[in-house]
Amino acid sequence: HDGKNILAALAGILKGEMAWLAGDMDGAAEAFRTAVNDYDLIGYDEPEPLPFSPRHWLAAAYIELGSYDAAIDVYQQDLLDHPHNGWSLLGISQALTAQGSSEAATAKAAFDQAWQRSEIWLPSSKF
Repeated sequence: HDGKNILAALAGILKGEMAWLAGDMDGAAEAFRTAVNDYDLIGYDEPEPLPFSPRHWLAAAYIELGSYDAAIDVYQQDLLDHPHNGWSLLGISQALTAQGSSEAATAKAAFDQAWQRSEIWLPSSKF
């Protein structure tokens, strides 16, 4: 890897975090979308050159914006590449809970199953 797309994805996350902290959620979501586009250009490798996905930040921003369906779509897309990913499963559970969906309990159970041996608790899908 030449690092270009890795650094661009990281820069997008940083820019999004700065916008989020400044209260600019639309700007944060836009920066995270850019980060996801750059992340998707990173070539496949094992181990992964970037061990976390900007999708976690993007979907968390969508939850903050009240765009729960968009958040669920982003988390589900991440689960295609990273099955049983606790961060995405937690985010889906949070989005469904915020919607008042009857599927929230099933999503929470999937997260609990995936995260049962973890020594840390996640408050959000983003670090």
